[in-house]
Amino acid sequence: MTTMEREAEQVVETPSDPQTDQPLEKDRSSQVVTIPGANRAVGFAEYGSKSGTAVIYLHGLPGSRFEASLWEANATALDVRLIALDRPGMGLSTHHPDRTMTTYPADVAAVAKHLQLAKYFILAVSGGGGYALACASRTDQLLGLQGVGVVGGLGPRNMTQQGMGLIQRLSFHAMDWIPNGVVGWMWDAMIGKSARNRDTTVLDKAVRKLLAKEVKGPDDDIANDESNIRSLTSSLRGAFIQGSHGYVREASLVVKPWGFDLEDINGIQVRLWYGEKDDLAPPAVGKAMADKIVGAVFTMYEGESHTASVMRHQKEILTALCGLSVNEAS
Repeated sequence: MTTMEREAEQVVETPSDPQTDQPLEKDRSSQVVTIPGANRAVGFAEYGSKSGTAVIYLHGLPGSRFEASLWEANATALDVRLIALDRPGMGLSTHHPDRTMTTYPADVAAVAKHLQLAKYFILAVSGGGGYALACASRTDQLLGLQGVGVVGGLGPRNMTQQGMGLIQRLSFHAMDWIPNGVVGWMWDAMIGKSARNRDTTVLDKAVRKLLAKEVKGPDDDIANDESNIRSLTSSLRGAFIQGSHGYVREASLVVKPWGFDLEDINGIQVRLWYGEKDDLAPPAVGKAMADKIVGAVFTMYEGESHTASVMRHQKEILTALCGLSVNEAS
């Protein structure tokens, strides 16, 4: 057993045997379902309404189910039931080293079946975008799926990189030659060990330092909001609670061919929202993807960053995705 694995065993949250951990089932933020025949679990959380319009939320990279708590207030106001999934190797979801973008719809299908969702939508943010589009390409596996939304989603590597920041471009290309073990070590040094530290103030301090460095200017109010800080801290703790292998697998999948063609997505409404000033997932990428998807609707928020596009337009996004009435969105 590695040092990283020993550390992961010491933390409060562990997916080792979620079926027998009955208290988890009583907590809306820490639920599990097993994938039939796969001997692995998918962790998920629920926020907002308990019986309203169901929206399955796919977190960013790095992230976990707790990220969806950033949307809780607006989900509650709109009577939306947010159901946020942990991807494999993060939070309560069992690590799945052989997973791909196109195997992920099985996780969504398992949760939808477990919760008996007759109709639902999918909403993905940033690094979750590819998984949402994979679901849009596999609607035959997802009975009841009504529409898919992507906010600031990363695009396939062969898509345009116009407007992407230098560091993001280098990160994309570095995955070709930096060994996965080194990537994991780097992220563990940056945030992973802090995430697994039993002293919760360690990660809190690290997150505040990160926000102060990365989120500036017109988005200061977002970065300094205590509720946002708590949500982001919980999300990052979940992302690295099992170690860094979940993140490493995620990063490698983003830069590899996704396993499906955007042109093959049809028969399902897809909406994409991007910030004009986003240099992580630039609007040129979103527009290029929208142009390849039959009937896709692309929206760009003028002057908005990656952070602002996610945080400042939640009511509008949920309203458009779910087809809510003006009265419900007011």
